[in-house]
Amino acid sequence: MQQVSEYWEQVNRSFFTPKASVSITIQRADGKAPFITGTDLISFSHVKSGDLLSGSLTQDKIIFTARNRNGFLSYDAENDSEVYENALCVVQEGFMNAESSAYDSIDGGRYYISEVKQLQNGQQYQFTAQSVLGFMTEKAKTPISETYNARAMVIAVIEQAIASQGVPIPSTKTVYEVLECDLDALAEIGVEYIENTDNYSLAEILQLIAAMSGNLLYVDRTGVIHIEPHGTVTEHYVLSKKVLYKQADIEYAARIGNVTVQANHGQFVIGTDYEGDKIGGLQVVTIPILDDETAASDLCDYVYDKLTNGRKHFKATCRFDPALDLFDVIAVPFQDVVFPAIVTSINASFNGAWKADIQAVALKPSDITLDLRICDIEMLTIEQFEHLRINQLVPDE
Repeated sequence: MQQVSEYWEQVNRSFFTPKASVSITIQRADGKAPFITGTDLISFSHVKSGDLLSGSLTQDKIIFTARNRNGFLSYDAENDSEVYENALCVVQEGFMNAESSAYDSIDGGRYYISEVKQLQNGQQYQFTAQSVLGFMTEKAKTPISETYNARAMVIAVIEQAIASQGVPIPSTKTVYEVLECDLDALAEIGVEYIENTDNYSLAEILQLIAAMSGNLLYVDRTGVIHIEPHGTVTEHYVLSKKVLYKQADIEYAARIGNVTVQANHGQFVIGTDYEGDKIGGLQVVTIPILDDETAASDLCDYVYDKLTNGRKHFKATCRFDPALDLFDVIAVPFQDVVFPAIVTSINASFNGAWKADIQAVALKPSDITLDLRICDIEMLTIEQFEHLRINQLVPDE
């Protein structure tokens, strides 16, 4: 959940100039640090996806192909097979500033190489790199099985990840340097982990903790893991006609009438029957390690609220702004209304210019402050602007 507004403070409003740039620095194990940009970068894609209810693992990865100019990417596959293993990729993304003709770049994130392919007899290399969550596939061990609240469990997970050889987190880091979340709130949620029964990975446990606490799980651009709720103020970004290739599509999810949370390995089931929603279907949420009836009941209400008010799903193809990130809250103009929506999927590509397929889920307007004061209000229709003004979502001039 990168704060887009933080990046708008670093760049001029002319950031939307079509000329774009991407650069990647790879920190190899042999001490070399290839810098890839310009004509050496043949293609680059950035894929991020997550679930509003943390019902699935958050994905965040980059895939790029580079020209092996003068052999600066080469290595001995037999004797130096580990040269790219978990190698850090530092990404910079940006656009040309129309006023200065210089490129304004922002931090595109830190990723670790998980796969390398040689193409065209070594003339090109294709790299796949993931956030640290993608490497937390190791199965949870003791002392995770000895924890009895979500706070202790999440700390045990991070401690095991730091100690693991397969997770690219420096061993000198502390839990509080790697994790950002409300630990006091997690301490109120009871959990039970049965070793060798569910056999969860470290990332899966973090996902379950995020789900049971009504939070989102993601890694920010500095590599810190976050478990926290989504924002309540829209970022300075609008899916307006200035960036859209065409009008955004909208789909409506099935109506939900009841929510059931199955917890503690099925030992108790919490169900909620909402008046007036008898025609809706049943949503079942399964969190086996949750061992707290109060938390399960609260989760029922949370899931019902998000699914009832989040039935509108937007899909759009647009000129991408690299400051936009997964779980950012943005404004989506649709017909005569402007909806606050949370970004749940970004599939961005760079081939000399930025383009992205974005998915977002509408949020309950009363929970969000839709602030468009520095956005392209002139790109909205009269009806859309009137909708904002009448609902006091933008200030009167």
